[in-house]
Amino acid sequence: SWCIYRSVGHLKRFTNFGPFACSRHPYYSASILELIGYGLIFGCKFSFMITILIYLPLQLIRCQREEYLLERKFGDKYME
Repeated sequence: SWCIYRSVGHLKRFTNFGPFACSRHPYYSASILELIGYGLIFGCKFSFMITILIYLPLQLIRCQREEYLLERKFGDKYME
């Protein structure tokens, strides 16, 4: 589920099949594509630029932090 703060303490396992076989963060990837698509469909350069310049870097930081927490919790099994 989505939240502002990353916490992996409640996780007991993770999955690596389905969309997670291609991307560890399919929700984040889809949301970025969705926002870029809205900017392109409605011809709104401002929306497109906000997505690229603000939202994308913030999501990348979020993914890095989440990767770090999951690697600490699951170790080598997560890195496979």
